[in-house]
Amino acid sequence: MTPGYIYLRIHGDFDVDRFTASVPLRPDEAANKDSFNPERRLPRCSYVSYGTAESTGTYVDVYKLSEDLVDLLSPHAGHLAAAMKEHQAEATLQMVLYVPTDEETPMAALGFSTRVIQFLNSINASIDVDSYLE
Repeated sequence: MTPGYIYLRIHGDFDVDRFTASVPLRPDEAANKDSFNPERRLPRCSYVSYGTAESTGTYVDVYKLSEDLVDLLSPHAGHLAAAMKEHQAEATLQMVLYVPTDEETPMAALGFSTRVIQFLNSINASIDVDSYLE
């Protein structure tokens, strides 16, 4: 199992094709609101995900994963911010961590560099960390 991964998710009530047309970066995943199951209204909002970075090995280096993501996304910060404003969308840096239950495997240290925080601020993004026992 991958001990963790990180990506940027942009979500809201917008048309995915119109949003992605204004950002010169191909999303890793995208779906329009209600496109999976219109009866149950799933997904509840449209979303576009960029740059899934996965950790390798048994230790999650949050600093490296988030820096790698910002390396990919920072050249497009202006396009992302403009598209989010135009489509009234929100961005979240999503991090998923699988927490080991054995004492031999080290826990991931949670933290972000100033550069990552500045990038997230430039696109008005929040941070969400989900952790699961492994």
